[in-house]
Amino acid sequence: MKRIAPVILAVVVPLLSAQEPIVPVAPVKVTQRIIYNSDKPIEPHERQKALAMRNVCALLGGVTDTATADVAAAEVLRNMQVLRGQGAPLPDEPVTGQQAVDYHTAVVEAEKKQRAAFYHGSTALATALGVPAAWATIPTDMQMAAARENLKAIRETVLLLSNVVDDRSAAAAAPEVRRLRELMAGLEQSMSGLDITTVMMAAGLEEGELMYIPMCLERLRLVNVYGCEELAAALGLPIEIAHIPGELTDAELGKLCYTLLQRRAAAADKLPGVSGGPGLKDDEPWVLDCTPEVRQAFMEIVLQGAKLEYCEKVEGGEKLHLLMPWEGKEVKLELWVR
Repeated sequence: MKRIAPVILAVVVPLLSAQEPIVPVAPVKVTQRIIYNSDKPIEPHERQKALAMRNVCALLGGVTDTATADVAAAEVLRNMQVLRGQGAPLPDEPVTGQQAVDYHTAVVEAEKKQRAAFYHGSTALATALGVPAAWATIPTDMQMAAARENLKAIRETVLLLSNVVDDRSAAAAAPEVRRLRELMAGLEQSMSGLDITTVMMAAGLEEGELMYIPMCLERLRLVNVYGCEELAAALGLPIEIAHIPGELTDAELGKLCYTLLQRRAAAADKLPGVSGGPGLKDDEPWVLDCTPEVRQAFMEIVLQGAKLEYCEKVEGGEKLHLLMPWEGKEVKLELWVR
């Protein structure tokens, strides 16, 4: 991915799966931060960047078609090089902190307008701004129609997923989610060669709604898609995600604790620095005063086959959130270590 100087960075990643279809995700803005400092002058280095942003904003304001875009490209590039800390310095002028912030805000908006207009088809202007030339490809009427239909499908998918609250609603939503996903895959194929994020934003997709599907997916992952394999498959997710971990009885927990301690005792020579346990309570943590290699051996020997979901920092150590196979089922386990 190529950077738009320090002004704005846009990325396109899949929303629904690591495979197809590729649905755009929000552009992520990475800005050259300028500290607000009222009317006080700023340092020369930051002043040069502020002046360059002011100049780029003015240049983009005069771009209305391919011809004016091509003409402006060379001067835009010269100022962008100043933003990158390259090229000859600009004629110096006083700039306050407030002005610098205003110039930054204005140039971001000006670039967004040019992107929405596909840089008027000027690859020279796109290149000068540091974005891929594909962003300057103007879509056909048919491709714009596909983008609008894709936008409608995205919004329908978000609404469907937002209303999945239990196993019944998950099963009811699965067929329509699958249909919409297949529809989006076909529509995106018709936009091949274009930057999908750029086209979708031109079709009316708001930056705020670009994260809705990932947020819905994360919520569903946390509840194992309510145990609905059909919905997991419709979303392009592994059906294993829909396997709800089992719960252990007190007797099974006791047996698990005993087994963990026995595994550690049987492999004591391979686990120097490992003590304590069984780790299912905060006052009975595993003490891992050992090397990273021994810690990995502990995971393999004592927690055989356990999958680490995430690690939570707690007072005095960590709490490992695990999925662990145990007597024919997978169980959620919280293991305290320090």
